[in-house]
Amino acid sequence: MGGPSAPGTVDDGHVRCTDEVDDSRTTLGYAVAELKKDIEEQLALLPEDKKASFPKTELAIFVVHNKLKEKRGSIPDDVKYFSGEDIGDSWVDYPWEQQDILLHNALASQQKALAAASAQQ
Repeated sequence: MGGPSAPGTVDDGHVRCTDEVDDSRTTLGYAVAELKKDIEEQLALLPEDKKASFPKTELAIFVVHNKLKEKRGSIPDDVKYFSGEDIGDSWVDYPWEQQDILLHNALASQQKALAAASAQQ
């Protein structure tokens, strides 16, 4: 459609959703459903002459780990799905996750206070 995209628009026909783990699939299923709604809303805003030439949006999901277990959610057949590794149904402790949420919240509050003080100087 030429030029940079406006924030919140999908105009190149490709949307990729990435997550660490596909556990029950409820989050991924919800995310895909919401993305599809957003795409339809954007298409509805286009003039009729532009809709015909607008490329069909392709959705794809990539997960680092796919837990091999029964899924409660689903992903439509037209959404491409890629997993880095299929694993058993066990807890995965990613190094970037916060272990102590209370400590995390305290540190986040301190950081906000420092930023606010710095902005006032």
